Amino acid sequence: MKEQMKQQQNINGINVDELFATVDAIKEQPEIAKFKFRAANKWVNSGNNQTTVNEFFGAGQEFVRDQSFVLEKDEPPILLGTDKGANPVEYALAALAGCLTTTLVCHAAAQGVAIDVNRIETRRRHRFARLSRFGLNRQKRFKPNSRQFQYQSGRAQGKATGTR
Repeated sequence: MKEQMKQQQNINGINVDELFATVDAIKEQPEIAKFKFRAANKWVNSGNNQTTVNEFFGAGQEFVRDQSFVLEKDEPPILLGTDKGANPVEYALAALAGCLTTTLVCHAAAQGVAIDVNRIETRRRHRFARLSRFGLNRQKRFKPNSRQFQYQSGRAQGKATGTR
């Protein structure tokens, strides 16, 4: 009777019961944790290109979404693009920030912490140098001078809603 009255606990939009059921399933069958995501890219013009994502493999099976997502990428005019979308580096930064945010939110939910405020910033510095690949400097081999992606700052506020 008590089991029927138990409501699903949602913290940060995460169904905590499903979260722990997923963790338990992965403990029993580690191979279901393997995922393969795919993306197909099409050049449009100049620095503009579009990436389509839809199908992926996970939990031992293939998945096809009801709709594909098209990600428009371009470069700003200073980099000879037409600025029709964020550039590929900005998409990579968005992916990193999204991954960090989702991980934080899921871990907080598992600990019974409701997140009130969450903001994560990511940055990448890049300097174009020795552009021999484009025939601008044939004396030296092309070696772009760039640094790794950096997690710049993060802020999260929350309060415990219960214990697990």
